[in-house]
Amino acid sequence: MPIGHDALVEAALQIEAPETSLPAPAGWTEPYDSELGDIVHEIENADLEETLSDIDSSANLYDKTAFRMGGRLLRVKREGWFAPYSSFNEWLEKGKGIRRARAY
Repeated sequence: MPIGHDALVEAALQIEAPETSLPAPAGWTEPYDSELGDIVHEIENADLEETLSDIDSSANLYDKTAFRMGGRLLRVKREGWFAPYSSFNEWLEKGKGIRRARAY
């Protein structure tokens, strides 16, 4: 079962740098040289100006992404595209690892 977003972010933030030779934190599924590892490295090494600029652009992107995800989830539910699970909620939580409260 995939680990939740919060756990993945917490694990990612515990990494000192992508090139570290330390073992990956528990639950970490991405190699350090992955896109996610690169993002963690960028976050940890950004200055104030870059951080504030990224917050502004990310907030807009987040809104668009949340809207898109909500529409996609609604379509799966409406069309009944959750096989082999017996319900949308089961597909959501067991099949995709998304908490029901987060999807609604």
